[in-house]
Amino acid sequence: MKDRINHIEGLDSLRALSIIFVLLLHGSYGHYKGGWVGVDIFFVVSGFLITSILYQEFIKKGSISLINFYMRRALRLFPALFLAIIISAILWRFSCNNFLQGYDFRLAILGAFFYFTNLIPGEISGNMSHFWSLAVEEHFYLFWPLVLTFFFFKINRRIGFVILSVIVLLSSLCRIFAFRNQMPFFNTGYNIDFYRFTFCRIDALLLGSVLSLSIAYFRNLHLFKNPKVNLIWLIIVFFIMIFVSVSIENANPILNAGFFIAINLLIVLMVFLVIQLDTHFLFENRVINWIGRRSYGIYLFHFPIFLYFENYRVNHDAFNFIIITILRLFFTFLICGISYKYLEKPILAYKSRFL
Repeated sequence: MKDRINHIEGLDSLRALSIIFVLLLHGSYGHYKGGWVGVDIFFVVSGFLITSILYQEFIKKGSISLINFYMRRALRLFPALFLAIIISAILWRFSCNNFLQGYDFRLAILGAFFYFTNLIPGEISGNMSHFWSLAVEEHFYLFWPLVLTFFFFKINRRIGFVILSVIVLLSSLCRIFAFRNQMPFFNTGYNIDFYRFTFCRIDALLLGSVLSLSIAYFRNLHLFKNPKVNLIWLIIVFFIMIFVSVSIENANPILNAGFFIAINLLIVLMVFLVIQLDTHFLFENRVINWIGRRSYGIYLFHFPIFLYFENYRVNHDAFNFIIITILRLFFTFLICGISYKYLEKPILAYKSRFL
C-alpha cells in the first residue's frame, strides 16, 4: 500500500467522474438522472481511503489516535463546509422559491452544520439538501474508527470479515425493505427514507472498507496480475457505469429492490483496478485531476449556485440553456478554486501536527 494513499491519482480520476455525474444530474433539467452513481462512487472511495489510512496507522504504531483522526477530518472538511453554508445562506432567498413551500432556513442550517440533513426532507432543507450525502459520510467517520480500534483490530480477521459482511447484508436488506414498504418516516420535520438514511447507505462505504482490508488478497489473484488485462477490465466497468448512469434513475424499482448491490460491487472492482494500474491516460489528464482534487468543494458549492441561476432559465431555449450552464460551471469552479487555494490548502497544512 502506498504511503500517501489519499493522493493516488487514479482516485482523483474517480472523484472527478463522480462529481461530473452529479453536475449532470443537477444541470440537465431532468434529462439525466444518473447522479446517484456518482454518489455511490464517492461512498466506496471514501470507505476505502478512510479504512486504508486507519489501517496504515495501526500497522505502523500498533494503535489509532482517534483525536488525531478526528482533527485531520475536521481540518479537511470544516473550512469548505462553513464557506458553503455561508454561500447557501446568502443565496437562500434567491433560490429556494424553486422548492415546495415549507422550507425551513434555520433547520437547513442546523442540518448542514451538524450533519443531519439526511434526516430532513429535501423541500425543507432547500439549497442545502445536497448535504445529505455528507451527513452519511460523517456518521461513518464517527463510528467506523471506533469499530476498527476497539473491535475489528482485536479479533480474528476472518471473524471480522464475516461480521462486516453481515452488516453490509443487513444494510442492503434494510434499504430493500424500506423501499418495498415505502417507508419514509416523518416526525415533526425529520425524515428517514430508504435512499438517504445512513444505515440504508452504509453498505457502499463498508464495501470500500472491505476492499481496503483485503486488497492484498485480491492483488495475489492471477486474474489481476496482468496490467493490460486490468486496463481492459477497467474500461469495461467504466462503460458499464456510463450505461447505468444514463439508463437507470435512483427511483427505479429494480435498482432499489437490490440491483444497487451489483452496482456497488462493480464500483468496488473499479476502485481496485484503478489502484492496480500505476499509469493510465486518465491519471495524466490535468483537467480531470484538477476536478478530482477539488471534487469535495465542487459538490459543496455547486447546488446553491445552480439553483440561483435557475431564476434566469428560459424553458425550451437552447441558447439560454448553454449560457446558464456556462455561468453555473464558471462560478462553481471559480469559488471552488479560490476556496481550495486560499482556504482549504492553507488549513490542511496543519494536518502534519496530527499524524
